[in-house]
Amino acid sequence: MPHHRPCRNEDKCCNVKEGNKDGLVNLSVKTCSCTKFQVDKLSCRYALAAIRYAKKPFPNFCGDCYKTTSWLEAYSGNIFPVGHLSEWNIPQDVRSKVVHPPPFRAQVGRPKKKRFKSAGEHGNGKTRNCTICKKSGHNR
Repeated sequence: MPHHRPCRNEDKCCNVKEGNKDGLVNLSVKTCSCTKFQVDKLSCRYALAAIRYAKKPFPNFCGDCYKTTSWLEAYSGNIFPVGHLSEWNIPQDVRSKVVHPPPFRAQVGRPKKKRFKSAGEHGNGKTRNCTICKKSGHNR
């Protein structure tokens, strides 16, 4: 990661600079100022730069749910196939209920073509510049 410049802030914290943005990473408690490290239990780009700077192994900073042992344990039991619909034991009060889809109302305007960004994703980071003076803050 050549464009990330980590520098030791304290003995536990590391300040990682990326252009005009920076992230404060604490490897001992696995936190980052961008909160992606805490929420996803995966190392964000700031945490990866700090881990590399500290010369520590990357798997130590990954959540247990992403490790192979957890996946093997989750799928170790037997998964039995579901039988035919005629073999199911459905109570009569459940069988008599009719479930309809929720009401649909078409939205006004043209439908969006771009995908929705998930939590933790940001825009492309590009700011628009004026075509005349080439400075940001205003357009045209």
